[in-house]
Amino acid sequence: MNTFKSLWKKGKDSNINIDINDYLIEAFKVNIDATFLLDVEGNFLAINKSGEKLLCVSEKEVLGKSFIPYIDKIFLEEMMKRFNKTIKGKPQVTTIDLKNKKSQNFKLHVAASPCYKDKKVCGILVIAKDVTNERKLKQSIELSKELFNQYPEGVFSLTPDREIKAINESLYKLTGFNKNDIDSYLDFFPEEHVREFDLNLKAAFSGDLVQYQAFISTKQNEVLKTCITLIPNLHEDKVESLTVIVKDISLLKEYEANIHNVQRNLNDAQEIANIGSWEYDFTRDEGYWSKQLFRIFGMDPETDTPPTFQGYLNMLHPEDVEECVNVMSETIQKGKRFSHYSRIIRKDGTQRIVQVTGRPVYGVEDSVEKIIGTFYDMTDFLEVKEKLEEKEKQIETIYNNLEEVIWSIDVKSKKVLFCSNGFEEIYGYSLESVISSPSFWENVLHPKDKEKIMKSIKGLFVGEKVLIKHRFIHSSGDTRWADTKCFPVLNENGELIRIDGIMWDITEEKVAEEKIQHSAYHDYLTDLPNRRMFDESVQELLNDNMANNFSVLLLDLDRFKHVNDMLGHEIGDELLIAVSKRLKECVADKHLVARMGGDEFAVILYDVQVEEAIRISNLITSEVRKVYTIGEFDLHITTSIGISVYPFEDGEDVTAKSILKTADTALYNAKHLGRDTYKIYTPSMDIESYKIYHLERDMRQALLNNDFFIEYQTKVKTETGEIIGAEALIRWQHPEWGKVSPSEFIPIAEESDLICEIGEWVIKKVFEQIKEWNSKNLTPVPISVNLSPKQLLKKNLTGLVRGLLHTYQVDPGLIEFELTESTLIEPSEIVLSTIEQIRGMGIKIALDDFGVGYSSITHLKNFKLNTLKIDKSFIDNIMDKEEDQIIITSLIQMAHGLGLTIVAEGVEDQDQLNFLRQKGCDYIQGYLFSKPVLPNELERLLKKQFIKPIQMSKRSNFENRRKYFRINFTFPLLADLTISEIKGKKVKLGTTEVLIEDIGLGGVRFLSQINLPVRDDIILIIEAELLNQPVILHGNVVWKNDYIENVNQYGMQFILSEQETSSLSKLINQLQLDLKTKKVITDRKFLKVGPKEYFSKR
Repeated sequence: MNTFKSLWKKGKDSNINIDINDYLIEAFKVNIDATFLLDVEGNFLAINKSGEKLLCVSEKEVLGKSFIPYIDKIFLEEMMKRFNKTIKGKPQVTTIDLKNKKSQNFKLHVAASPCYKDKKVCGILVIAKDVTNERKLKQSIELSKELFNQYPEGVFSLTPDREIKAINESLYKLTGFNKNDIDSYLDFFPEEHVREFDLNLKAAFSGDLVQYQAFISTKQNEVLKTCITLIPNLHEDKVESLTVIVKDISLLKEYEANIHNVQRNLNDAQEIANIGSWEYDFTRDEGYWSKQLFRIFGMDPETDTPPTFQGYLNMLHPEDVEECVNVMSETIQKGKRFSHYSRIIRKDGTQRIVQVTGRPVYGVEDSVEKIIGTFYDMTDFLEVKEKLEEKEKQIETIYNNLEEVIWSIDVKSKKVLFCSNGFEEIYGYSLESVISSPSFWENVLHPKDKEKIMKSIKGLFVGEKVLIKHRFIHSSGDTRWADTKCFPVLNENGELIRIDGIMWDITEEKVAEEKIQHSAYHDYLTDLPNRRMFDESVQELLNDNMANNFSVLLLDLDRFKHVNDMLGHEIGDELLIAVSKRLKECVADKHLVARMGGDEFAVILYDVQVEEAIRISNLITSEVRKVYTIGEFDLHITTSIGISVYPFEDGEDVTAKSILKTADTALYNAKHLGRDTYKIYTPSMDIESYKIYHLERDMRQALLNNDFFIEYQTKVKTETGEIIGAEALIRWQHPEWGKVSPSEFIPIAEESDLICEIGEWVIKKVFEQIKEWNSKNLTPVPISVNLSPKQLLKKNLTGLVRGLLHTYQVDPGLIEFELTESTLIEPSEIVLSTIEQIRGMGIKIALDDFGVGYSSITHLKNFKLNTLKIDKSFIDNIMDKEEDQIIITSLIQMAHGLGLTIVAEGVEDQDQLNFLRQKGCDYIQGYLFSKPVLPNELERLLKKQFIKPIQMSKRSNFENRRKYFRINFTFPLLADLTISEIKGKKVKLGTTEVLIEDIGLGGVRFLSQINLPVRDDIILIIEAELLNQPVILHGNVVWKNDYIENVNQYGMQFILSEQETSSLSKLINQLQLDLKTKKVITDRKFLKVGPKEYFSKR
């Protein structure tokens, strides 16, 4: 007291006379926070005991010295600004860092108030509160948040009222919801699973830890199987809230996520505690309160007065009154200082917790006269502390109930700051073994992963997160997998001081991944590599610049579909398994055998020459050809093989797709050659094979695009020409090849099993057409539709026809189905039943192409047919071959004897008609009366009812098309034809023989069995010899005409340069001169026979 008064007196001597009461001086001294008195220069005038302790100095050491050395340089500029403002009369409050004499760092909350003399500032009163511990508390909270935010599973918390307090991002990612989508926890559960969750909620709110499996919903209405963990959060033995952990176990895959918003509603500790000073004169039962103390008690300092001692006791919590009376009595009687906690009841009924300090003030007789002290409102601090401890317990409960391990390591000391209980379960070692053994991780980490891990750890030192999956050796000796996340914590100097992390066991996930990986790259039936592995293996070879020659074999089982359809899929599957075993036996282990799908297999032969590929192909065809005994069946199949050898001869760029395409092209050629063989791909494929390949490729898309259409060829009475029916004939308008004949694409459709879909399409179109004719009041005639043998094997054919009859209200007498004889050879029960049901509907049955193949009188007798159709091959030679006349005469008589009507197909001239009319043939179908026509043209013919024969000409006159003189050859010139360009795209094809009939400077007329389109964007090349000189002619087809069956006549217009035209002109002029002078032409390429005879032998 004397020291302080002398300082104060010194202040007066220095003209710094600060008015202050004794009780304020006492408050200054006993204040638990550091309190300083500074002059206007910033020099210490007084310091209390708390200040001496904080700065580690004595009062003598600092008096008259500046406060500046104790301020951290970072805050010095800001502190001087605030000091100057205080000198000008403005109180200041701020937070600064302070370093004391022992270099200890503190975080202080500072309040500075000006002191006045004669209304001028003559000094500053500074109160500094140490908030270092509060900062540590905040750091602890932030650490908890950081760890929680890294938690990989979905988490949300519920109040006892079932309201959601918080949801982490992992749950949003898992479910696809966002914050605005969720109104209730019910949004996460399918309706049928809500009751189960509510029952478990009830148990959890009773204090039980609950874990069970349940389904949750996503925003996309998907259902995920999850493991739900309900963790009760207790406070004073009462469940305050629930933490719900949602772990996705639908694919045995644990997704990474961060623990998020666990402490969302935790209030931050206040930056400064409220402090009030007081004085009590017990002799007069009077007191003095500072304004702040009134505020602490919720009173108005302007209107309220300090209470008496009894009034003060009335403001205390009843349970704290006795302690207060005791400490006050001891202070008065024994002069003891005191410090204790009390609960006060404010005017509004709220309760606050305060720290009360006091000390006696002695009077003249050394007796206690007064008590002075402070009130420190610690309510917020204690609440924060209590909640923090509670949350730490909750988090610890969560951590120790997780399957994952959460840990934190001090880098400098290498101490484990924290590690959850899951460590021992995952690694099989106790935490103590980690702490006590420096080489623990060296021994536990898998040797093959150590280098990878060490590289990753380097990133931690520069602040990079580490996310790594690695193997480790369990205490049992088993190799297991862990997924580890490490989060570096750096100090202000960028030095790594701490590593926080999460790790979890992903061994089951890895095992599942390996199984999934195997399934993804292997065929489920044969366990051979599948199409994906095959494609990637080929691509790897192409990417490897060091790769040597390799070959790809593409195999297709001949007649497998027949076995599958006849004996069922189970037998078919067993056959595929048996074939796959034989293929593996034929091929060495270093090569790859794959099942591409269905009955298609592929082989990659690594580092082999073409001779070895051929040897293996021969071995495969030989082994596959051997009998298979499956169940009670002895099965015989063969295989066709397409071989693609890399690199290609012409060195063109290739891809995995193009290699497979070339093998597929070669495979098609092998099947075209008669099956049970192999074919090596060459860039030069003849035109016919090229066309067939593209037709097969494009057929399914053509069905989807409606590129097919129907033409109708009439059937007429032989005697009168009256139209009595028509045959529906499908056509294909191909985008490149133009109008494609059924004779070209139907056999391909039979091979690919598209014939059934195409057949159904034709049947539906015919029914639609008949209905349309009915709607136009036309008198329709019966329409014949060809049925494939495969269609009759479909059980749904009769259902389809019956449904169409009902839908379109078509008279069944207007429908006739034409069957081929092959359908009736050893028919199955399905075929017999189908034919019988069709007849039962009133639909007629005709036998098409009778006389070719397996002609049998038994068929005509057993199947109760309505119509017999004589094949065109007999009609063509009817005037030239007497035996054909005899056969036709016998067929007509036989059919009439069996009560059948008979139709002659392919009648093209009057002589044929006269013969058939003489022999009593019922009906005629052929070009003599009408070519196949579109529906609108058939309507025109139906309105006429009768058709007259048309005089057919084998050749049309195209002279009006020519701009140049032509030389007609007596006998055709044999030449080679190829296609060089299609729609601007270069192609490399082999050649096909054609016959040139005439030639001029403008073009040529030639004959070919290939059906070419009339297009200016398909460029042809004809290679021929004239006058023993090679001639190469480029051009495009500008017209075409039917010549004879399966032979077309074309006009090709040349595309020649001036030089080529000049050379050709000289050659044609010389040829013309030689012909005029009757000079013998010795060119070997001129035939000695006519075109018809030439093509008949091919």
